[in-house]
Order: sequence, then structure tokens, then C-alpha cells
Amino acid sequence: MTESFLASVEDLYNALTEREVGVVNYVLEDETSFLPCAVQLIEAFTQSKAVVEAHRGGMYSIMDGQITGEFLECTRPSRIVQKWRLKTWPDGRTAIPHP
Repeated sequence: MTESFLASVEDLYNALTEREVGVVNYVLEDETSFLPCAVQLIEAFTQSKAVVEAHRGGMYSIMDGQITGEFLECTRPSRIVQKWRLKTWPDGRTAIPHP
């Protein structure tokens, strides 16, 4: 399966990993645009609680804990490897998507 995004690799990486709120996106005359952090973006997209600790060994939980996992690799600006687990799966079952 292949997905395409209308965003740069760096923008997509930042959207999934940025920990700080209010990182400056751009400044144009009197207007400054701030990027939300990854948790805010994921919560807005899924309309549910999320936890994102975007570093090797960091945990994440999205959709109110229905999907949980671990960051196995975070290589800025282009590589994120995660181990996923759906709440409904049997104990010990995980998935690691590969490109």
C-alpha cells in the first residue's frame, strides 16, 4: 500500500512528532503563523485523546487508547518507525508497518 501526501517530508515528520506548542511556521508582515504540536493535530483529526512521546522508546496512544504503540525509530526529517497494537488484538500481538 502506498499513500501520497500534499506536504513536504519535513512537514509531515513535524506534524507527527513535534512536542512543542507554538513553533513558528512563518512570519508574514504583521501576522505570525504557529504550528500546533503533534498531540493537538492528532486529537483534532481523530476527535479523541492522544499521547505522543516522539522519541526512540517513546509510547503513543491514539483514539482514546484504541491504538497504542512505541516509537522504534525517529530520524529527522524523514523516517518514523512505530510498533502498533489495536486494543482488540490478543495480548502480545503487534504490527510494524514497513515502507
